[in-house]
Amino acid sequence: VINRNDLDKNTLEITENTALSIDFINEFLIEYDFERVDFVYEPGQFAIRGGIVDIFSFSNDLPYRIEFFGDDIESIRTFDIESQLSVKKIHKVTIVPNVQAKFLTSQHISLLEYVDQDATIWIKDAQFTLDIVKDGLKKAEKLWAGLTDKQKKDNPEWHNPAYEFTDEKNLNALFFEFPIIEFGKQFFYKAEATFKFDIHPQPSFNKDFNLLIHNFKENESQRIQNLIFSDSTKQ
Repeated sequence: VINRNDLDKNTLEITENTALSIDFINEFLIEYDFERVDFVYEPGQFAIRGGIVDIFSFSNDLPYRIEFFGDDIESIRTFDIESQLSVKKIHKVTIVPNVQAKFLTSQHISLLEYVDQDATIWIKDAQFTLDIVKDGLKKAEKLWAGLTDKQKKDNPEWHNPAYEFTDEKNLNALFFEFPIIEFGKQFFYKAEATFKFDIHPQPSFNKDFNLLIHNFKENESQRIQNLIFSDSTKQ
């Protein structure tokens, strides 16, 4: 991914109750390859209608609707692209362009370098993960080697995998900069402590409440506590 300094320098912060011209936003978005459309429906698009600017940033699941009064930002909301209704009112947003396509690959760093130093890495089957990274890099290098110079020139968004990918050795070295918790059935690292949980998958009741009741009673007889969770009160 792009390094933190370049990301900070090439993002736009928009804050409620501050001054910012619509023309400036338009120029910024065009410069960073956003597409101007009538209505936004995917990341990388924006729309301007009078004093309203809709922006679908690459850093958010929902687009933003920014309302202006002159050059003053009156309100910022996320909204649903289907209904066009507001979802949430927010005070400040950060607009992130498609940085992977915009910047040179030599500026890229590992995603783990964005992770806080006091974070803990949880990983299932580390060996499998490292093997996938190793095989993916080999395939990418093979595909890149098979391209002609003309194909590379005609497709500037295609990058040398040596700059786009990390290898399994570098990834493993980065893992060691954090506390690691492995879970699952297979373990790759030497553990300082091991915890074993005696767990079983939830049985399938197929909407048969008699089976469900029987399971509850069986649990109670074994002094197992039954916990019922639901997405809604109605359920």
